[in-house]
Amino acid sequence: MKITNLKNFETLLYTAAVLFSIFYVVILHSALGGGFIAGADWNNPATKQQYNRSLEVFTSTWADNWYLGARNSTHTNLWYILFTTTLSHILTDLTLIPVIVIVLTQVLALVTTYWFLKDLGKSKPSALLAGIFLATSPIFFNYLTMGWIYVLMAFSFLNLSLLFIRRGLMKGKTSNILLAGVFFGLSFAQSQAILWIPLVVTSYVLFENLGNIGIKRKFLAIVLFLFTGILINAPTVLEIIFVPNRMLLSNTIVTTGVSVGTSVYATPINLIRLLGSGFNSQYETSQEGVLFTLVSFLLPLLLITLLINRNKDRASVIMGFFLLLFVPVTAYIIGGNRELMAKIPGSAIFRDVARFSFVSTYASAILLGIFLDQAKKYTQPVKQIVYLLVVLWLSVAILPWLNGALIKQPARSGPDVRLRSVVYPEDYFNLEEKLSSDTEAYRVLFLPAGGSLDITNDRDFNGAYREMQDIFAGYSPSPGGL
Repeated sequence: MKITNLKNFETLLYTAAVLFSIFYVVILHSALGGGFIAGADWNNPATKQQYNRSLEVFTSTWADNWYLGARNSTHTNLWYILFTTTLSHILTDLTLIPVIVIVLTQVLALVTTYWFLKDLGKSKPSALLAGIFLATSPIFFNYLTMGWIYVLMAFSFLNLSLLFIRRGLMKGKTSNILLAGVFFGLSFAQSQAILWIPLVVTSYVLFENLGNIGIKRKFLAIVLFLFTGILINAPTVLEIIFVPNRMLLSNTIVTTGVSVGTSVYATPINLIRLLGSGFNSQYETSQEGVLFTLVSFLLPLLLITLLINRNKDRASVIMGFFLLLFVPVTAYIIGGNRELMAKIPGSAIFRDVARFSFVSTYASAILLGIFLDQAKKYTQPVKQIVYLLVVLWLSVAILPWLNGALIKQPARSGPDVRLRSVVYPEDYFNLEEKLSSDTEAYRVLFLPAGGSLDITNDRDFNGAYREMQDIFAGYSPSPGGL
């Protein structure tokens, strides 16, 4: 009996997803030594009081903790703060929270990709493999080590936006379009998603054959979708419009060495191969070798065969290649001329051109699902060759996830840092407990005030690129900032 005919396929799939998630949490938490994930942009609190403090700060217009006090202009990540703060009141071991976040981010990307492709009429195995591909793609590897969770969560929000706007148009239900807009609104936590998701959703709605739906209905659906997402973030949007934060919107940062450096590996050939998503290039470094160099070209070559076939997916395929090829290359060309880019209003928000690998990675995942679904119609010899090539490519591509490269720190120094954890001294917790007992009695100024620490006796957090954020200063119950 074929797996696609099993009535309980999805029951088995969801059960496996839950069991795998639990197993993944246990294994990753153990591999990290039971410490708090830290370094790069990871800044999860370490105590329940700190989580409460983070919620207080992110719901205020002024943050008096980080960097001696600063204006808090965006509140778009409130959903994440609420979720992690809720977990802090449920769990006794708070080191589990960032690990749970990592696992949920990957599993949700997998499951939502499966949902969307299945809604497109693709076979369940094809949709499942496409989801696995997305959740283990290079961008996930690189960005998890950096703590860029909002970028990765945007994949799930994009899948859900596409799923519900499609259902809204096909079934004539405005409520589904509004729900799609809600997921778009949640993606605002990652500033560049404000561009990515409308780009992909608009391309899909315009390109895809959605039955007898006219351009007017499509246009109104897109407007309602965008308006809902903006409305959810009205406090932040209105503040940016009427009380603009010059530090946030200034384009001077576009031409700085830091901004240019983030895109050093974001060349067109790398973006098409789904590489070059970060200046650290952790995934690429862990895959050094002739075999990977050859195999990395295999997926784009396989996907190109979709352009040869004429079938009902023609519009989706064209849209996919538009996103896979044209968008990243255009971003690269604009990013290569920083002076021109700096003249574009709001370009400071989109200055990291390497993150446009988000678009090419997502397009590749959807095209892969379509490709695998079509491959079952090939003649037996061709089908076997195709499946063999896909297995070869997937086996090599997934290797860094299986050999511990995600947490194994390279011997040489430099920007290639992996997922790390720290065990804070008990004195830190004792001091915070005392400060929390009477928040009016103390005002503590933590030095250095820059918000990052270099731990000289810990190689994982010592030296350039290896610093960690000072959590106990950043979420202090008695900050000495203004």
